[in-house]
Amino acid sequence: MQAIELIPDTNIFIEFAYFTDVDWPKLAGADSVVLLLALPTLKELDEHKAGINQRRRDRATKVLARIRELTQNFKAEGTARPNVIIRLLGVRARREDFGIDLLQVPTKPWPRFGVDGGVAHLKGRGDFISIFVLDLAPGAKTSPQRHLFEEVIYVLEGHGSTTVETHDGRKHSFEWGPMSLFALPLNAKYQHFNASGRERASSRYASPAPAAASSSRPAWASSAPAAPWAR
Repeated sequence: MQAIELIPDTNIFIEFAYFTDVDWPKLAGADSVVLLLALPTLKELDEHKAGINQRRRDRATKVLARIRELTQNFKAEGTARPNVIIRLLGVRARREDFGIDLLQVPTKPWPRFGVDGGVAHLKGRGDFISIFVLDLAPGAKTSPQRHLFEEVIYVLEGHGSTTVETHDGRKHSFEWGPMSLFALPLNAKYQHFNASGRERASSRYASPAPAAASSSRPAWASSAPAAPWAR
């Protein structure tokens, strides 16, 4: 099995089992796991250190101190436990109190997806939803993806197609365009394509998983069930 990348949100570090105590490979059904830390998540953990809730203050302080130690003061990746790597997420993130123009979210190369991407981080999302923006250049395609949670996608601009492979190995393909809205099934392999030779295709998806263009953008939103390691 391949390594699986997970993006834990603030809620995971504050409300659930201590992150180095979780058997992430067993949970994800993988040989190894890479925990990707987004800058907005680190900032929110830092804000919790000054909050009014003593338990959250203590947990945030402990988590940040451990992450700082593992990543050599946030400069390198580290090993959280056997077969679990912790790594800073090197993508552009935009944070707002309320409302955001997704067409203006900056993007940069995101190896995980194989295309340019960015993060739109909104306060008030309850620490359980994340919004990603992906830009597909003309003729580009994302790397094959697979999630432990559902994903809903809304297309902002551009035209393209998506191929989904279900658990029985069958493949289903469909086309999308501006204002298209569709959901991807749980734990299914999928890949997005921009077949245009001239237009970019941009996409945004939101992920309530507590464990996620230029002239053309599609948008994605994903949701996850309650985490089994919560306590």
